[in-house]
Amino acid sequence: TDESEENMVVTEFRKGYMLKDRVLRASLVGVSKKQSNNIKTDPEEE
Repeated sequence: TDESEENMVVTEFRKGYMLKDRVLRASLVGVSKKQSNNIKTDPEEE
């Protein structure tokens, strides 16, 4: 995205939990990615 760097966590959908050194539940997060400038065309038009 334009607002944040590529491969950075931008949203946490579900919080993760640890008990001492063990992961009880991993976090569920949204990660930014570079915006593609490629325009997809309909394969039937080619």
